[in-house]
Formats: sequence, C-alpha cells, structure tokens
Amino acid sequence: MDDAQRYRMNAAECLSAAERCGPGYRALTLIIAASRLTLARHQEAMDELLTIWSKAQSAVPIQLPFQFPRDPRRRQIVAFQGREVVSA
Repeated sequence: MDDAQRYRMNAAECLSAAERCGPGYRALTLIIAASRLTLARHQEAMDELLTIWSKAQSAVPIQLPFQFPRDPRRRQIVAFQGREVVSA
C-alpha cells in the first residue's frame, strides 16, 4: 500500500470515528480527516511529478543530424551564469 492510499484509509477511519464520537470531538476528528485527505492529494501530485521527472531524466537528448557551420564573421557567444562566464 502506498502513502496516498494509507492517508485515504486514515481519513475514512476518521470519518467513521466522527460519527461515533461526541460533539466536542467531532469537529476535531473531521479536521483530521480533511488533513489526511489533503496529504493523500499532495502525495499523489508528488508521485506524478516524480514519474514525469524520471521519464525526462531518462530521455535521450535530441541531436541534430549535422552541425550548422559557424559564421567566422560573428563574435563568440558568451553567457553569464552566476558569477562565472560560460563560452559557447
């Protein structure tokens, strides 16, 4: 069982407990159930993002079939990244 399923089961248990407990604890139990449901949704979103990220990391970069010739009349491209200078 993954984390999101466990959070959803905990939320269901809290809802069931809220039906049986007194009015003083009912609101607190419902808040806990809502929190568990929020955790489940966040966990599912994180799992989806991690899946997308791992697919992007494993993808093969696209390479052009040939290199465009560089025009010798143009200056070299210089990019700044942080404090260091990167030459292309």
